[in-house]
Amino acid sequence: MKKFMLLIATLMVMVGATSAFGGSQGSTILPFTQVFKAKNAQLQSDIYLSNITDTEVECTIHFYGNDGTERSNMALIYNGSENSTGEIIGKGNIVVLPAHSSRRVKFVSSSGIKNIYGYSIIQWNSKDDKTAKALVGCVRYLERINSSYVGGYILINNGQPF
Repeated sequence: MKKFMLLIATLMVMVGATSAFGGSQGSTILPFTQVFKAKNAQLQSDIYLSNITDTEVECTIHFYGNDGTERSNMALIYNGSENSTGEIIGKGNIVVLPAHSSRRVKFVSSSGIKNIYGYSIIQWNSKDDKTAKALVGCVRYLERINSSYVGGYILINNGQPF
């Protein structure tokens, strides 16, 4: 009987600990991310993320370069576009998305770094433990040669929520 009571007490502690750390989380991988800068040319990867839930979601974006080094410190976080209507609201790899909001993460080349390519991992978490999928997004690849621009968008997770 004592063993049974000890088992019940242990289970109750485990259930209590699990509910204390409630919430939900998810992730996805972007198979290609690149930052390139030269005198007359530039290529950049911008990640656009939208929170499709009724609660705040926090994202962490890890960008790993071709040498295996994490380069997440190269990120600027925008609310709005890059022109006069947008503003930089953060630097680094933590992106907070209020309910139903969108953000853009732009990787920029720091001084002396010419070309970095690799992959990125997007991880998110929410305090709402009923959230199964919280984000949709796309990646914009933009290339500039002299004064000519070309680019395109690729949907993250084929456009499906993750």
